[in-house]
Amino acid sequence: MFARAGMPREVMPSTVKPSSLSDVAPLGGLVLLGGGGHAVVVAEAALLAGVVIAGFLDDHPAPPLAAILIDVPRPFETPAHLGPLAGLVMLGAVPWVLALGDLRTRRGLLRSARESAGAGALLARARSVIHPTAIVSPTASIGPGAFIGPGAIVHARAKVGAHATVNSGAIVEHDCTIDENAHVAPGAVLGGGCHVGADALVGLGSRLLPGVSIGAGATVGAGAVVLEAVREGAMVVGVPARVV
Repeated sequence: MFARAGMPREVMPSTVKPSSLSDVAPLGGLVLLGGGGHAVVVAEAALLAGVVIAGFLDDHPAPPLAAILIDVPRPFETPAHLGPLAGLVMLGAVPWVLALGDLRTRRGLLRSARESAGAGALLARARSVIHPTAIVSPTASIGPGAFIGPGAIVHARAKVGAHATVNSGAIVEHDCTIDENAHVAPGAVLGGGCHVGADALVGLGSRLLPGVSIGAGATVGAGAVVLEAVREGAMVVGVPARVV
């Protein structure tokens, strides 16, 4: 039987809003890495699941998340901009999640985390965010730092790897495997037993026939219908999908 999925509630013991990274650890809450459009979606999902957001890191001086009051279903204070993305390595024991859409930037941050002092503790604090309207099979597994968007469906025995994204309305059928930092874009459908390699992008509204494998770093264009394996780093578009 399927269940609508939430995520563990993390309660901030103080209502004081942090203004810098040094304030976050004693106050608690989740830190988002990113402040753009994707971060707005991740923030809303976390808030709807009852998670307190301590703030976010972003290199832009005026990121979109800093200008949005999210009202779901009651007003929540706009998350604090805590500094640039490089602050990731200073988070220590603070829970965090990648909230950037760009896969290369995400991979660079993961590399920095792994090369930092205290990498084990830092990586252990990555937290998944699952929108309350997502449907996740009880036999599916969701890795640390993964994001499952609104209306997404993750079926029986599917495996969503660490820091991977199954975005809004995407369907991941039974026995699929999505590797680290891969992104299944909104409306994409993966037939049973598909494999999506690390850092790969399965584009908007695309379709993968059952058993198809997408290599690491590959890109499936929006609306493509993939009938056979896609090699590592390749880009395919069209119906049926062809390498470009």
